Amino acid sequence: MNKNTFKFVICILMLLVTILSPAAADPIMTRTLSDTMVSPGETVHVTLELTNYVNEESLNALVEDYSATEMADWTVSNVECPPELDTHQNSNGIHYFSRNFMSGALPASDYTVKYDLNVGAGTVVGVYDLAGRYLDSSNSAGYNGVGDTQLTVIAASSSLTKTTGIPDNTFSGSSSSINPQVSDVEQETGVISEGNESKIVIENVIAEDNSVVQPVDDTESQDSENQESEPKVPGFEMILAVSGVLMSVYMAKRQQKT
Repeated sequence: MNKNTFKFVICILMLLVTILSPAAADPIMTRTLSDTMVSPGETVHVTLELTNYVNEESLNALVEDYSATEMADWTVSNVECPPELDTHQNSNGIHYFSRNFMSGALPASDYTVKYDLNVGAGTVVGVYDLAGRYLDSSNSAGYNGVGDTQLTVIAASSSLTKTTGIPDNTFSGSSSSINPQVSDVEQETGVISEGNESKIVIENVIAEDNSVVQPVDDTESQDSENQESEPKVPGFEMILAVSGVLMSVYMAKRQQKT
């Protein structure tokens, strides 16, 4: 094999290695909120995690942008940064968590930044996009943050639960909103519907309402009253006896005349 052929083979191998080698993953900034649904005036805890940072860059910054007009009264406090990210700067609502330039390149590692975000009491109810990114000297445009990218602000008296965002169906305890209603017809006739609660309601109505009573058979009393009010008529036996006596007297007088 001559030298030219050998060099050609080496070049091909190096090219293949370059093509087949996986590219280094980009740095990732992940945002995590302690609660994605809050009311005006409340505070949410924010955690930023920088991962896949493998190149030691001379300039580094985790950036959170709360400069929008509707976020004018949002504030960042209780910032916790690792020793390597020793600078926090607020520039008109844009917060930089970075390494001091005089401290040198940021060592390759994973880093975590924590802070509290207070949503101003005058914040309008709605869904807010959270803008953030990681910057370093190799990419001035930055890598957009991932994870929790929206924060929902609801009214303090809203019926939505903060954990699910769905309506809260807790009842006030009124039996009328839970137990089936019993109609007036059922109460008057004494019909008991299914369900323990319905039975109790009807029994109470029957016990307290004197108008709901069982029908009483008063046929006998009516008959007796009718008998007392009607005039008494002589019996057939008495009429027959009187007729017999009169007939005897009549026959006796007739014999005397003859």
